[in-house]
Amino acid sequence: MWEGTWAAIDLARCASRTNRAKEAARLLAGARVTAQSLGAALLLAAMDARPAAGAAIRSDPWSPLTVREFQVARLVAEGRTNPDIAAELGITTRTAGSPVEHILDRLGASRRAQIGAWVASVAPSGRSGRP
Repeated sequence: MWEGTWAAIDLARCASRTNRAKEAARLLAGARVTAQSLGAALLLAAMDARPAAGAAIRSDPWSPLTVREFQVARLVAEGRTNPDIAAELGITTRTAGSPVEHILDRLGASRRAQIGAWVASVAPSGRSGRP
């Protein structure tokens, strides 16, 4: 149980660094319950030493997206189709559709045009803040 709890803490750190705050919070909450049930002061201290999951959200222009999703969002904002995105990033057309769906979900959008508007609002030229 100890190693699994340490792994959950490490996964939470990775999740927060990639703008997945909800996942980080879920992992830390589970690790905290386990650590408390074990009476593991060392594990609890390790969790307390880490910033809160909500504080891990960065002010990067691409937040709440991952860097790769922001790259795809910029291409969508330029009016690129999934085949164009796939060619630009060296991936299959089917694979290019996945990040577009994730972006729509994370932004609460329903259309590609909304992605373009969001990119314009965080990076007026479509290029500034480029990861």
